[in-house]
Amino acid sequence: MLAAATERLEAPGTASYLFRPNYHSRGKNAVTNFLDRTKPSQGVRRLSVTRLRSTWLVGLFNDRVPITVIVAAAGVDTLHGLSRILPYLDAVPAHEAATLLRGD
Repeated sequence: MLAAATERLEAPGTASYLFRPNYHSRGKNAVTNFLDRTKPSQGVRRLSVTRLRSTWLVGLFNDRVPITVIVAAAGVDTLHGLSRILPYLDAVPAHEAATLLRGD
């Protein structure tokens, strides 16, 4: 199954969904519901879509992706929903913050 998914990712012009690729109708919580029905291996933490999404967002912010791009990709209407990830963002050293704020 993983080999087939890898082939779909690597073949040019054949972009498709990795999860349930042949389904055209997806429920709002299809991945969450699937993960709830799976049993993780012993000693392995259960996957959480919320946690995966938060990790993805923190990575985008730490990579300095423009906030307008992040908001559009995340599908949020306000920045309030993103405030919960602020404690997990990398700190910016004072000298770098000053340079950024001056626009140098």
